[in-house]
Formats: sequence, structure tokens, C-alpha cells
Amino acid sequence: MFSGSVLGKIADHESVGKNFSEIMSNLLLQSGDDIDSWSDQNSNMVLILELAKSLNSQVAEGQASAVNTLHEVLNRLYSLDFEIPKDSQSGPHSSYTLRAIQSILEKGAMDHLENTVTNLEVSIPRKLSGSEAVKIIKDVIHAHGAFDHPYYKTTLREHANIEDLKYYFAQEITVDPRFDDLIANLQVGLRGIAKMELAHNYWDEMGNGEPSEVHTDLFKRATDALGICEKSLGQNLSFESILCGNVSVLLACRRDNFYRGAGYFGAMEYLVPIRMDHVLHCWKRNKLPSDAIRYHEVHMSVDEQHSEGWFKNVIEKAVDENPACFAEILEGVIWRLETSMWYLDMLESRSSALTA
Repeated sequence: MFSGSVLGKIADHESVGKNFSEIMSNLLLQSGDDIDSWSDQNSNMVLILELAKSLNSQVAEGQASAVNTLHEVLNRLYSLDFEIPKDSQSGPHSSYTLRAIQSILEKGAMDHLENTVTNLEVSIPRKLSGSEAVKIIKDVIHAHGAFDHPYYKTTLREHANIEDLKYYFAQEITVDPRFDDLIANLQVGLRGIAKMELAHNYWDEMGNGEPSEVHTDLFKRATDALGICEKSLGQNLSFESILCGNVSVLLACRRDNFYRGAGYFGAMEYLVPIRMDHVLHCWKRNKLPSDAIRYHEVHMSVDEQHSEGWFKNVIEKAVDENPACFAEILEGVIWRLETSMWYLDMLESRSSALTA
């Protein structure tokens, strides 16, 4: 086990992020039992949690390096939730110390979004029906810069080459290949027509029972056609890609965030078809194998149905039953639009720099 002496540097304000990242890198190499045994000794649990809270404080102050560290560590912790250990004793999965740290970082991530995301002036009727809520959401989406962002409709569609596509697909792995698991997590606790809607969405992700049509495998066909090495995936992720992936997990997997998640993923589904059309155009323009882009062809056709079903059977139903939930649903919609905007602005900026 590693030495805990680095914890003594907690008072050094400038090195909080570095110290925290270093400690977490060491912890994640240990078994859950070893991590918890370490945290039970010499007040290590108190110190590591204080270090996580200190990082959150720097995030709240707007320190970019702290925001980066928070999301890098949170991404590593979330990766545990999307892999199966070889047994219950191997790896760090079972550690209650890591769960406590994750909870603190999630609060920091939520606070950062609430303090950073642009508040939109939206007129909401006093007596709000589900159908009115859906209209407001669609109006907000169409008015936002992320709706048909220049990166998709111009840069990717008309100018991107195969190397650009490689970078784009590599960044997409924080959401696309795990979307089936996100939907599975989001539906926990639902009943009735809302659960059936998400079940239908999940079954489409599973290729409607046809193994060769499972969407995660279809996505891999595209990355294979681009010559993206599986080992390299995830090694050069941008901060914006990591953040989008983390927010997706945070809203799908915590029950207290269900309404935000309903809005967030509803907006995501609504945006997909028009985006996939641009990707397909770019793919064909670069004369890449037509049988390798079925993932995007499928999503162009099914996600329009999914978004309308999502709006009607999940969001509209929720608001009709409990109008007060719309505030969080709309917040989730805006979080998706804003984080998507940050991500696409990054891709556009990178593309502009390469062609300058």
C-alpha cells in the first residue's frame, strides 16, 4: 500500500488538485478492502474527504484546473460502474471510501453546472399541462445554438477528413457506447407507460434482440472502419467530452436527479437525427465503407420516434401528474444544450486551428 504522507500537503492551496489526483490514482489501483483499511487508519478517511471538499471549493471559485481534476477523477470512478470485476474481492469496486468521495465530487459537479450554465428566460404558464411543457422544451431547443451547431452542419458535413472523423468518434465514446446502460439506469423505479417507453428505447439499443444489430457493436464497426485502436480509445479525451459523459452518468444513475435526467436525455434524443445526417454525409463524402455506418443510419430513423415517445410518455406524463417537476426537467434540457455547446465549440475550435 502507498504512503499517506502526501495527505499532509492538504493545506497547500495551490496543490490540492494535484495531491487529490495523485492519491486517487493510487487508490484506484488497490482492492476495495485495502482502500477501506487504509482509510480507517490515522484519520485518512477524514483527510481524503476534506481534500475532496477543498477541490470542490476551488471549483466553486471558478478555478479551471480544479474543474478539470474533478471531472477527470469522477470519470475514473464512473468507469467502475460500467465494468464487471472478475470477482467481488478484486479491484476497487466495493470500497465505501470511494463511494463517499464520489458523492462529494458529484455535489461539486452539480454546483458547478448550476453556477455556470446560462439561465434562459422562459415564460412558464401558472397552470402548466404536459403538452405545454413539451412545447416549451422544443422551443428552447430550437432557439439554442447547440440545435444545429456549425460544427455539424458545416465543418463536419462539408470539410472534415478521415482524421477529423477519428477524433470526433473517439470523443463520442463517453456517451454513445454506454447509452444502453444509461437508459437501463434511468428507468429504475419507473412504472407504467414511462417505463415501457424507456424499455422500448433500450430494446432498440439491443438491436431488438438481434445480436448483430446491438448498437454498441454497431458503433464499434464504425470505429474499426476508421482504424481507431480500441486500446487508444479514452486516452486522449477532451475535458468537454469527459464532462458530457460524467453529466450523463450523474443524471441517469442517481434517483434524485431523475427529472433532470428525463429532460437531459429527452433533449439528447431530439437532437440526434439531424446530427446523424451530417455525420452520414461526411462519412459518404470521405468514401468510407457504407456497411460500417449503420449505427448512425439506425439512429436517424429510430431516434425521431424515441424523442416523440419520450416527450409524450415520460415528460408530458410526469408534468401532468406533478407540474412542479417541470423546473428540474427544463434544467436538465438546458444542461444538455449548454454542455453540448461547450463540447461542439471545442470541436469547432480544434478544427479551425488545424486548418488555419
